[in-house]
Amino acid sequence: MLVDEAYHHFVQDPSYAESLPYVLEGRNVIITRTFSKIYGIAAMRLGYAIAKPELIDRMRPHSTGSVNALVKWGGAAALKDKEAEAWVLNKTVELREKMVAGVKSMGFDVLPSNTNFFMMHTVRPSSEFRSAFRERGVAVGRDFPPMLDWLRVSVGNEEENERFMQALKEIA
Repeated sequence: MLVDEAYHHFVQDPSYAESLPYVLEGRNVIITRTFSKIYGIAAMRLGYAIAKPELIDRMRPHSTGSVNALVKWGGAAALKDKEAEAWVLNKTVELREKMVAGVKSMGFDVLPSNTNFFMMHTVRPSSEFRSAFRERGVAVGRDFPPMLDWLRVSVGNEEENERFMQALKEIA
């Protein structure tokens, strides 16, 4: 079993359970995590897997092993910097909740989110919204079939979020 925990750092729900205990119990579980979300270093193309040693050994022949030293040190530093991780989490949640409140105040439904993005119900095809946002210089997410009337909105910095909200007011 493969469990993708790319967004696990963002989850604040106390009932959420990580998959790590499954690995510690010796189950055939592989957990994948990335540095592209909470750590914001997607361009480094770095992630890792957690699994029992036998599963890791079986995966080794399929790995290029081509992560350079700077990327490795950057990843190690990111894992150690709990203060920065907490700041990113808190700031992201604050900005996301502000955006969600604004979107809801305009009459759109929003799915609950434990990530650095949220999904808003556009009612009409989300492709129409994406085109209208693009015309205003704002990039938003791709289609998520079969949810073709939902739009993925990533949380940016305050200025980017304000540009999104202004464009949404014009489009809606």
